[in-house]
Amino acid sequence: MTAPTHRQGDTVPDPLAPAKLGPVTLRNRVIKAATFEGMTPKGLVTDKLIDFHRRPAAGGVGMTTVAYCAVAPDGRSAPGQIMWQDEALPGLRKLTDAIHAEGAAVSAQIGHAGPVAPPKLIGTRALAPSRAMREGFQFVAVARELLRDPNMVHRIATEPQQPSLCIHCNKCMTAIYGGTHCVLVSPESLLAGTPSLPVSAAASGQ
Repeated sequence: MTAPTHRQGDTVPDPLAPAKLGPVTLRNRVIKAATFEGMTPKGLVTDKLIDFHRRPAAGGVGMTTVAYCAVAPDGRSAPGQIMWQDEALPGLRKLTDAIHAEGAAVSAQIGHAGPVAPPKLIGTRALAPSRAMREGFQFVAVARELLRDPNMVHRIATEPQQPSLCIHCNKCMTAIYGGTHCVLVSPESLLAGTPSLPVSAAASGQ
């Protein structure tokens, strides 16, 4: 991969200068990304978590990100994650005040684990948009699925019971950043509107 180039006359933003992020003005462009630290054993903010985020705020970052905040009990991906519930609000308020006192902004990584939520943790089967998504697709491999089946979204909408066409052979990964195509589908067949080759081609390396 090549480094991004700038046209003559373009100005490169100063990472340490104030910047707008929607309605919020950050003191600089340095943002601590979301990383679940495991410092909320009961799903509630602790002094240890507050200090963890306060230190980079005191060190000058523009914003820190609290993770992981699940929108529902069945949206957790690991034990002890914060959930959006009334009991969590006082701790989140205390954390927010501590970060603001250091001159930084604070955000939260809000999410739902969907099909990757551990059933033993959430006490039920993991949720997904459809049966096909829950049982036939690997979300982390969706880029490969789109290489195999560019019509995936339309197919799910009209045929929700159909499984993934991608067999996860991983033969596309070595050239994934070079404009690759699925090893089971030639570029010519995609243009012709017939994107399917026999699955056995993967095993033979064709």
